[in-house]
Amino acid sequence: MKKITFFAILFIAATQFSFIKAPVPERQLTQRFKSAATPITYTSTEKIDFPFLVYIPCADETVQLQGTLLVLDHITIDGNRVTLKSFYQPQGLKGTGSVSGDTYHATGQTQSTLSGSFANGQYSTTYVNNFRIIGQNTGNNYLVHETFHVTVNADGTLTSYVDNLMVDCK
Repeated sequence: MKKITFFAILFIAATQFSFIKAPVPERQLTQRFKSAATPITYTSTEKIDFPFLVYIPCADETVQLQGTLLVLDHITIDGNRVTLKSFYQPQGLKGTGSVSGDTYHATGQTQSTLSGSFANGQYSTTYVNNFRIIGQNTGNNYLVHETFHVTVNADGTLTSYVDNLMVDCK
């Protein structure tokens, strides 16, 4: 998924570059973007019908969730930098437990930010996921929290990496 997001940014950036008269040497292209007074921005909002099957280890059952997932993406190209911010949130996403018949609701949100340089390839990405499936009874709430971060410098060396994952049943 992270590779797909990065390539999506590169595609959008390439599309933006295609509006400049060709052929332009790479150095001049970077200078034109650096001197641009206004950043290029694009925002998309989409609501997706989202069927999702999840296993709830707290209750030892599966839940077929159905509802809507709100997806918000915002990209900014400013000089030789690109930033993509994404936000995902379930809306009315609920289902029934396969064993208990209990109703479960999906809550939480996922956010990610990817920022990189067209000039030298340096980039960083941060991903925070709060995935919660909340049941009717006590002890069957499935809670997942993950924080992921990577920074890569201009020569491709990984300079920071964090992946903290917490899974809990309450």
